[in-house]
Amino acid sequence: SFRKGIRSVETKVECLAEKMKQLKNHLVQKFVDLEEKQEEKLSDLSVKIDLIHSKQEFSNRGIFLLCKVVMKHLNAGRSATELEKYLKDD
Repeated sequence: SFRKGIRSVETKVECLAEKMKQLKNHLVQKFVDLEEKQEEKLSDLSVKIDLIHSKQEFSNRGIFLLCKVVMKHLNAGRSATELEKYLKDD
């Protein structure tokens, strides 16, 4: 009877240990899946940031050229001086 009780406890502990091992494996897999999703999202964000950066550089060049053209057509007044200062700051 005592041995049966000990064996029963051992069986239940082994069962519990197996379930905990399964739970650990399940949680590790969930963590790996989440990490993969985060890496994919970061990669997507990096691509978007690079695209925005390239568009910003293109816009900046266009604004710079437009300022130069406008400056050529202005008289040597205050606006021309301000534009000239802006172009030098870049």
